[in-house]
Amino acid sequence: MVGARGGDRVLVVGAGDAGLATELALVTGLTGEVRVADDAPDAAAKVEAAVRKSGSLVELDAAPATALPFDRGAFDVVVINRRFGAEPDAERVRIAAEAVRVAKPGGRIVAIETGPATGVFARFSKPRDVLAPDAIQRVLADSGCRATRVLAEAGGSVYVEALTART
Repeated sequence: MVGARGGDRVLVVGAGDAGLATELALVTGLTGEVRVADDAPDAAAKVEAAVRKSGSLVELDAAPATALPFDRGAFDVVVINRRFGAEPDAERVRIAAEAVRVAKPGGRIVAIETGPATGVFARFSKPRDVLAPDAIQRVLADSGCRATRVLAEAGGSVYVEALTART
């Protein structure tokens, strides 16, 4: 769903699903780069375990989502990986604005969030932080993205894509 290609520089903000970063690294190949930015105490262990399992190359940067240690326009694709759900609106916009800052002009931002529980077991599942797709689109638009769309709602996740301004 992220749409990374060989040679792309990809940043994943959030190590909660470190397997996502390793899958992306297999796509971007040796000519690309995948980095994970997360300042959670268990982020390094998650990324290291996923890298060992997949054999891919992924770098971890211990940094908060609102202060990424990268230059403006450094990445082709920035994935915000389940960072909005539990945050207040103002923090969501700060996270998205920082993702826009480090994305190349005309680059892509992909937000992946937990979707509502579905199916027969939905009423038995524990409550979770859910953000509606239109709310994710608003956050991305408020952070400076020029276009947004819902890519999919599948497997208990919502995927929203946005494009950054070309200049």
